[in-house]
Amino acid sequence: MDNNRTKRVKSCVFRQRNMALKSVMNKLLDITHALDESSIVAITDQAGVIQYVNKKFCEISGFSYEELIGQSHRIIKSGYHEPEFFQEMWQTISQGEIWKGEIKNRAKDGSIYWVQTTIVPFLDESRHPYQYISIRNEITERKKIEEKINFIAYHDSLTGLPNRRAFTDQLSQAFLEHKQPSVMFMDLDRFSMLNDSLGHIFGDRLLQAVAKRFRQFAAKDQIAARLDGDKFALLLPDAQKIEVEQKALEIIHTFKKPFVIDEYDLHITPLIGIVLADDTDETELLLKKADTALFHAKEQQSPYVFYTSDMNNSAFDKLLLENSLRKGLQRGEFVLFYQPQIDIHTRVIVGTEALIRWKHPERGFISPAAFIPLAEETGLIEEIGEWVLLTACRQNKQWQDAGYPPMRMAVNLSSRQFRKGNLVETVDRILKETKLDPQHLELEITESMMMNVEPAIETLYRLRRLGVQISMDDFGTGYSSLNYLKKFPINRLKIDQSFVRDIHQGTKDSAIVTTIITMAHNLKLNVIAEGVETEEQLSFLKSQYCKEAQGYLFTPPLPAEQIEERMHSFKSPAQ
Repeated sequence: MDNNRTKRVKSCVFRQRNMALKSVMNKLLDITHALDESSIVAITDQAGVIQYVNKKFCEISGFSYEELIGQSHRIIKSGYHEPEFFQEMWQTISQGEIWKGEIKNRAKDGSIYWVQTTIVPFLDESRHPYQYISIRNEITERKKIEEKINFIAYHDSLTGLPNRRAFTDQLSQAFLEHKQPSVMFMDLDRFSMLNDSLGHIFGDRLLQAVAKRFRQFAAKDQIAARLDGDKFALLLPDAQKIEVEQKALEIIHTFKKPFVIDEYDLHITPLIGIVLADDTDETELLLKKADTALFHAKEQQSPYVFYTSDMNNSAFDKLLLENSLRKGLQRGEFVLFYQPQIDIHTRVIVGTEALIRWKHPERGFISPAAFIPLAEETGLIEEIGEWVLLTACRQNKQWQDAGYPPMRMAVNLSSRQFRKGNLVETVDRILKETKLDPQHLELEITESMMMNVEPAIETLYRLRRLGVQISMDDFGTGYSSLNYLKKFPINRLKIDQSFVRDIHQGTKDSAIVTTIITMAHNLKLNVIAEGVETEEQLSFLKSQYCKEAQGYLFTPPLPAEQIEERMHSFKSPAQ
């Protein structure tokens, strides 16, 4: 009797429970129908077995309703997420809490899609989950955009390698994980010469080929990156010195095979600076040490050099030179020399180029080649460039006030000056301050400054509207942007002295110079040749109707007072 009663009670409880579950299920289905049709909805039991999916779920996953019902939710797992990701999710929902996140799933055909997911647990009387409803919205396109933005932020656009930011982040992560990372910096010997000789487009293709070969040396946990220019880097998160040295030797051996770009076989020699971390290192310090080691490799022309503490002496020397450079500006140690520019048919002085010199109180005259790169690197070139511009304009006006015939003053602009947003305002201010007529100022730019074409053109037009003249210096050695040359509002092309040197000997240089002069005439531009040292060179330039020249054949660069003396040996525009 008691047994029958117990069976009846259990049966009644079972029916009530089923009715309750059906009621909940019906409510869940009502919820899903009320959702936006774009929502992707699934209901699973406590073990993750699918009990219901809506039409949108089937559409995006590629599975039919029948294929999904009764299957584990792992049927759409992509393998993208780490196990810890799902452990955290299940821990959250199994405790009766709502979980939200982004999940990357795989459709039946293997394609990948992203969904923004909210999982809501339904609890029984004991507050244990017995069902889950997941509501998802597809965000695949948004994720693609985010991934693209992230790739751009952390990868070099030319080579596709990780960039400096990505490299630095990975190095910092290695320190956080208490590893002792090693870093290689690799530079390409003579790359600048090849880049200048063959053009930047050619140079870019070479860098892409180098990157393709270099990335093969990065093992699974290592990072090969392009930092800037022709500088590459390799991060080995936890390697011994012998492993690092072996890696360097492999790179050097592999680079002995020439790079084939168009019809050229190019032999590129890598120079490598290596630093091994110790317990006291940190990210920025390690990078500086790698830079120092690379500097020594280049100085010694050694295939690879390990960083040692005594290398800091050269870094200290560089710091001293930088401090001297700053003090030199304050103490007025810089002077300008001037080199006349001559009309080669009439021997009239038509202009002069201002050239900076540093008269160090202890070391005497220091070549611009020794301090200009440092000034560029430290940013001092902006202050130095403004001083040169002001001093040159003031000198030209003083000559005019002293009765010398008006002529143009050519002043070189640095890349940093040209890119600075207030260049036009600075030039305008100096012209007004010195009271120099703008037509008597010529600003010399280089082809490499024109690589970012549209902003460069805008800056040039603004300068031309001031009334100043524009000259393209070292023409033929840089970017060679002939397609854009007609757009640049320039007055004069300056033929680089590397082409002038052998023009009278029937070399390819003579053909190049002839072509430049002819092209300039067709574009209605003036031409000036620099580095003229012999009568033979001058005779060739005359025969090709080159209008102007400068060089040691006429006079070397001299201080202002000596230039005044030389002016009397040449005809002047007024004579």
